[in-house]
Amino acid sequence: MAGITQRMAELTSSNTKLSLDVSSLTSEVSSVLNSMHSELKALPSRVNGMMDAHHYVSHQGDDVTADGTSAKPFKSIKRAIESTPENCVCTIQLIPDGKSTPFVIDELIDLGRRAVEIRFVGNEIHLDDKITTVFNCAPHGSLQFSNWGGASGSISMSSNKTLMYAKAGANLHIGGYESTFLDITGNAHLTLMQGSYTSARGISSISLSRFRLKNAEAPAGKKVTAFASRYAGSCFVNNWQSTFPEGVFTYSESSNQIHTVFNSLHVVTT
Repeated sequence: MAGITQRMAELTSSNTKLSLDVSSLTSEVSSVLNSMHSELKALPSRVNGMMDAHHYVSHQGDDVTADGTSAKPFKSIKRAIESTPENCVCTIQLIPDGKSTPFVIDELIDLGRRAVEIRFVGNEIHLDDKITTVFNCAPHGSLQFSNWGGASGSISMSSNKTLMYAKAGANLHIGGYESTFLDITGNAHLTLMQGSYTSARGISSISLSRFRLKNAEAPAGKKVTAFASRYAGSCFVNNWQSTFPEGVFTYSESSNQIHTVFNSLHVVTT
């Protein structure tokens, strides 16, 4: 009888320990689930933040340790774009240094499928002679140079450039309500967009708003072309109050491209 009593006591103790273990495990699982729930609730705001990145770029910035905030700006436009995830919106605000120092782009920048807006804020962007193509754009990516805030800006160059190489269905906008100036030194040629098989995946578009040559008179050989196509492609070009000296601006690259006008909308097709 004593043996049975002892065995029952052992089983009761074991059952009590098991109950405590189950209770502890249940508490841990509940804690993990609550933590996961909190993480899931915070996810939309994190994703929205990633989809709408606002970065600052300054001559005094840093591309290694900075995070792109106004307090810790990046140093280059390239770094600001690359720090933004694909398929997201990237707004870049240039911080003036009070000395009219231009922001230099001297490497090819891959836009991917990002939607990028670069706000001049009165600054100059210089396209270095080391590069011939400035931005590479994946299908349906976009690039906008804006004079947000009312401060006009400028783009300068001294050698032949393609501003955007677009795979398909890309969008390029330059300007705003205030004039945006193009400063070309020497007899350089700027192609705003070069397309490659763009008709197969969507029509690209270019919109120009008060985009003008900085010098009133252009020397012979200075030229701006809206759209050129490597193989085949189509592009809508909307030109609002953008003025260039006669013979400088053309909508298409060659006679192989068909240029059609519908009211103020120009269509270039190869």
